Amino acid sequence: MPVPHPTAEQAALAELRSPTCATTTQFFAAHVLESTGDEPRVHAVLVDGDVHQVHFRPQDEDYFLVVMVRATPDG
Repeated sequence: MPVPHPTAEQAALAELRSPTCATTTQFFAAHVLESTGDEPRVHAVLVDGDVHQVHFRPQDEDYFLVVMVRATPDG
């Protein structure tokens, strides 16, 4: 039975909950994202080839944090 892969939105939210990238940690040192309930609010998911761009908006800002997730895992 194949192992299910998380959706791009789930993968992006996982990175925000437990950052694995230094830039995510740096971003959160100065910003709080808009949220719905206990989760950061996803404003858009754009697809460019095999990359999904998941958009989150910092509170009181006019720009977005974009987490890019590959649709197919490497290797």
